[in-house]
Amino acid sequence: MAEQRCRKRAPVKTVVEHLENLIRIPSVSSTSNRPVVEYAHQVLQEAHWNTRSMTHVDAAGVEKINLISAPHGQDLEETGVDLAFVCHTDTVPHAADWTNALDPFVLDGLLYGCGACDVKGFLACLLTAISESNSGELQRGLRLVLTADVGIGCLGAKRLIDADSIKARRIVIGEPTSLHPARAGKGYCLAEVIILGEEAHSAHPLQ
Repeated sequence: MAEQRCRKRAPVKTVVEHLENLIRIPSVSSTSNRPVVEYAHQVLQEAHWNTRSMTHVDAAGVEKINLISAPHGQDLEETGVDLAFVCHTDTVPHAADWTNALDPFVLDGLLYGCGACDVKGFLACLLTAISESNSGELQRGLRLVLTADVGIGCLGAKRLIDADSIKARRIVIGEPTSLHPARAGKGYCLAEVIILGEEAHSAHPLQ
């Protein structure tokens, strides 16, 4: 009977297969990320991981989804975790003349397509590793976090933080770093500066 069950089990997809499937899903930030999240959810469900999704509507009226997932037997309501793998699910718009942006192909050992590097390649690796692992043997306090709207201001991640949905001691973010681990990534800060005084020129400061 066990042998029959093994024969019926669907084969685990490779990283390349997952990446090709993910690239074929349109996922620019102006559209809903639901198709990408649903793809990941299916893989996670087959691997016996639990998931919790948080849905909201953006300023343009488009549905967006954040998803938190944990190995079977771990409590998703427990926000304080030891390690989280964080991956965004949207891409920036591709050039209009890139006609095969959503039609991935391999050339000289490299796979090309919109989001292949930033950051569907990371998601493909995560899904493959999860599928090949025994969820019951993974460490406690492990999470996979998928976010929306990184390309337009990290809005999905901000919602997770504002809602205290997860507080991880350690985070691995799959942004491209040419395969060299980095302790921090680029960011940005917005500020408003107000200067009080009178207009003057340095050549004639008294005028």
